[in-house]
Amino acid sequence: MTNPEAVFRMARDQFLAEVEEIVKTDGSYIDAIQTVCERNEIEIESSPFYVTGALKERVTLEARQKFLLKHELCQNDIVELPL
Repeated sequence: MTNPEAVFRMARDQFLAEVEEIVKTDGSYIDAIQTVCERNEIEIESSPFYVTGALKERVTLEARQKFLLKHELCQNDIVELPL
């Protein structure tokens, strides 16, 4: 019998691999996650299960750079404004 945790871990690994492959051409983690969800018929609301660890950090950084998340500026923060 298969360990349920192993099945989920494999699914996360596959999800991450597909996201990383799309990012190589698209460049956006947020768009890549949406594409992987659509391709695999995963509800976007379920994506937090797959977005963990380093992927979560990359998505958070991208969201902050695109001003999609609130970010408290520190005195040493350098902000690049989109042109």
